Amino acid sequence: MSRTDEFPKINTFTPETAKRAGDEELSYSEMYPHEVAEKFGSDITNGLDPKAVRRQRAKYGANIVSGQIGLSFKASLKKQYTNLLTVLLLFGSLLIFVFDRSPLLLLVPAGCIILTFANAILEHYAGKKLSELKRQTASGAAVIRGGKTMVTDSRSVVCGDVIYLEDGDIVPADARLIECNALTVLETPISGVSSAAAKDARFTEKKGLSRVSENMVYAGSIVTGGNGVAIVCEVGSNVRINKKSNHNPMSLPSVLRGTQKEGRIVTGAAAVFELVLIAVGIVRGVGLAEVFVLALGIGVIALTDTSFAFAAYTFADCLTKALKKGAAIRNFDCVPKLVGINSVMCDKQTAFPPTVIKADRLYDCFGEYRVDAGRSDGAVAVLRYMLLCSSVKEVMTGDKDKKALPLAEKYVGSTLSLSLMEAADKLKYSLEEAGKGFYRIESEFDSRGEMTRVLGLLDGSPVVIIKGVPENVISRCAGYRQNGTNYRFDDKSRRKVLAFAEEISKTRTPIAVAVGNTAADSLRDITVERKLVLIGIVGLYSTFEVGAASAVFKCRQAGIEIVVSSDDSYYTAYNTAKNAGIIENEHEICTAETLRTTEEGLFIANCPGYKIFTGLTDSEWLYIEQLRKQDGKRVAVSASRTEQLQLMKDADVSFAPKRGSTDTLLATCDVQMKNDGFDTITETLKSARMAMKRITNTAEYFVVGFMTMFFWALLSIIVSGKLPFSSGDVFLFGILINILISVSLAFAPPERNILAEPLPAVRPRDKLIYYALPALYSLIGGGLCLFSSQVTLRTAGNAPVTASLVTFSALLFFYSLMCGVKHSVFINRAYMNYLSFAMLAVVAAIIAAIIYIPKAAAFMGYAPLNGTQLLVAVGIAFIFFLAAQVVMLLVSRSQ
Repeated sequence: MSRTDEFPKINTFTPETAKRAGDEELSYSEMYPHEVAEKFGSDITNGLDPKAVRRQRAKYGANIVSGQIGLSFKASLKKQYTNLLTVLLLFGSLLIFVFDRSPLLLLVPAGCIILTFANAILEHYAGKKLSELKRQTASGAAVIRGGKTMVTDSRSVVCGDVIYLEDGDIVPADARLIECNALTVLETPISGVSSAAAKDARFTEKKGLSRVSENMVYAGSIVTGGNGVAIVCEVGSNVRINKKSNHNPMSLPSVLRGTQKEGRIVTGAAAVFELVLIAVGIVRGVGLAEVFVLALGIGVIALTDTSFAFAAYTFADCLTKALKKGAAIRNFDCVPKLVGINSVMCDKQTAFPPTVIKADRLYDCFGEYRVDAGRSDGAVAVLRYMLLCSSVKEVMTGDKDKKALPLAEKYVGSTLSLSLMEAADKLKYSLEEAGKGFYRIESEFDSRGEMTRVLGLLDGSPVVIIKGVPENVISRCAGYRQNGTNYRFDDKSRRKVLAFAEEISKTRTPIAVAVGNTAADSLRDITVERKLVLIGIVGLYSTFEVGAASAVFKCRQAGIEIVVSSDDSYYTAYNTAKNAGIIENEHEICTAETLRTTEEGLFIANCPGYKIFTGLTDSEWLYIEQLRKQDGKRVAVSASRTEQLQLMKDADVSFAPKRGSTDTLLATCDVQMKNDGFDTITETLKSARMAMKRITNTAEYFVVGFMTMFFWALLSIIVSGKLPFSSGDVFLFGILINILISVSLAFAPPERNILAEPLPAVRPRDKLIYYALPALYSLIGGGLCLFSSQVTLRTAGNAPVTASLVTFSALLFFYSLMCGVKHSVFINRAYMNYLSFAMLAVVAAIIAAIIYIPKAAAFMGYAPLNGTQLLVAVGIAFIFFLAAQVVMLLVSRSQ
């Protein structure tokens, strides 16, 4: 008899009844919440205690749902020692050493072993740094532990944790709902349904009938409404989204995947080149064992594993430096896109957060009161209503003397609220005086958390108070107050007051306040503002970070346009933008009225010239972004509200401030801004460009080093029937010297003008055509190495080999100055990389030691060069370098 037949009226089971029914384990959706808690040693009211949290983490691991970085010391060694070329070289060298006891045969395999460990250390460092960056950008989770609610990193959540969910949260792990209130969750990654699903904590699930359960929430889902409490039952790789066949929690950034792909192409080409070298060597009568080991050694010189290790290290290093500047890059795959950004759209508060705000002027209609001039009835009236419509609160200070405390320790509130209290303090006006006879009923806030409307009782009468930009407030007022008397607005007086506010905005940021009696009992009542009277205006003096203006200047020099949305009045927005260097005249500012009244075709034509937009709605700001994209711009945007998700989605790269943003916004953006300010965005662009420049230059350089040695060996065998160098030379010059010079590229110091530098398009080099120019340089370089040895051929001893190796080293150094440069290095000033010359000094010291120290020279088989020979060996490479620069200069001028 089936379970259904045996229990026809039972649609739920406890663990005990399940065992009796057939010893079948129940899924979490079939359990009651207290049963899930019992399984993990938790409590649905108080959650886990600290010891239980440690036990659960040790048992189930960290809650890394996605974005786990596949870089580690062990994984790196495994990858390198499964490389066919490395394995063949190690075993081939050891096998030949058995028959030929030359210690030089062991240098290359010994160098390879040391190199694999060095690569593994670099990759381990990179993996550690990138994992820390992932942790820093992980969404938060509200958990109940030991009966206390706390916010923790979502990666710290363990099985048995009781979590609290509300609108805008990202669900951190799979969890069984305990209770919920109108909870809706968007589960598209799990269910494939594009609409939000309503959740119910009641026990309704029947096993195996649905892919998702209405009493469960799943990691990666977004809470779109309501709230709820749930107990975590699956974390990390065991969550539902990671069990989908197309989801891989272990991944590499796209930049490193591209480097890996490029490495496979180079490795395949190296294998072909080795076979060609061996075949030509056999035809020309070169010893098979000798040419075999040398060919394998040249293949290893491609250094694809080292190129990847350097790429991983420099990628992590640049992103870590960006973090120190206040930008946490959450989406590593956006780094190549950051390189191409040429238009940045942001709101004024994100781009230019004020460092100092002072309410130093108070105005009633047509009258001015200076705060430092002392207390007056008009000033107090304006200030009182501004304080009543603010979030400022007094801090309990205990027995401390309040007068001796700084303002920030006496009050808490927004920056504007604290500036108002500073003005009140100077006027000897207290928060207690302002609030006398007032009782707040309801408040309304804007997207930045600033109070904009308040409904309350003032001396027993219901009133509404509003504040905001003068244009908005004045348009909603029926009258105004002057010298304590109320007057009704007519067209003339309204225009006059607006002109007065406009005049204030030329030197200050004006905030207007109005009050009115009302019969409404809620701010949602459309009649609440029918009797508003304009009380006055506060003039705010603010200063901005010098770094923000400097960042704007650097971007404009680099051809990156800055487009800012502002909710300030016209002249305030204009003065701010002009002082920051964004605009030069009023033709570059566009108001909402201009957008709405201008014929669409004319506006589209004029839009590229507008850099400041005032009073736009979210949909209008999105329209501006779309026009920028249509013009071929690669756009980065900053967003601070959930309503701007579409703006972020349509942008090439998106930024979001860490403070005040919802989990949904922070989990959607590419870069989280820990510090506000346009300089943070600029530093992100610079770090991304520096990372990509280092990675592409290093990879290109290693290819040239490998191909130059290959063409040198190939041409030598064809011309003379001899190998031009030994296995020891491959180790010393092909690996050691090669890597030392590459360090100057992989660890190049930051460049001040990196934003203005025309970097090549970042693309994966998945076609051989992308290696045409490096191959041409290598072919000519290989020929010059052979020519260098021919010049010193008549010299006694082994001087020809020594001279050609010096030429090879010089060619590598000069190419390191040319990597990734579109124009002549004398235009781009690539020689300003001081690390290149530091590495050159090290290389020169090593070469001098092995050539001129008798024991070292005897061991390696080198002959010392006289001054003329040394000059000729280096001069051959230098003349070729100069010729290449002249050609690049002529080509750039012709374009």
